[in-house]
Amino acid sequence: VERALLRALPPGLQVEQISQVETQAPGLQARLVAAEYLVTLNQPYSDLDARLEKVLSVASLPRERRGKPYDLRPLILDLQRQTDDPEGCQRILMRLSAREGATGRPEEVLLCANIDPLAACIHRTGLNFVD
Repeated sequence: VERALLRALPPGLQVEQISQVETQAPGLQARLVAAEYLVTLNQPYSDLDARLEKVLSVASLPRERRGKPYDLRPLILDLQRQTDDPEGCQRILMRLSAREGATGRPEEVLLCANIDPLAACIHRTGLNFVD
């Protein structure tokens, strides 16, 4: 099974771990609790740390999605500046809630920090599941 999986993977995708799952276990979407993102900014922000701190310091970040209001702030589980990449681009690490009905989106977090999401490269780097 492992060899067949490895042969079927698209180029660039690597499997780090394979575990057997019980057929009666809840589906992955039901066990998903958070997603991790690495955001690389295409332009420098001299006040990036202050922008991120401002997002984290507020009690509420009212937003609207599909005509329904929600609070983005409790969906931000972690938000921090990452070490800049070798080319000097600034990077942000985010861990956002990814539960059904409570999913944070990295684009919304960037907007709250007054950063244009279209001027950033957003890569999902991990998914966190409940055991």
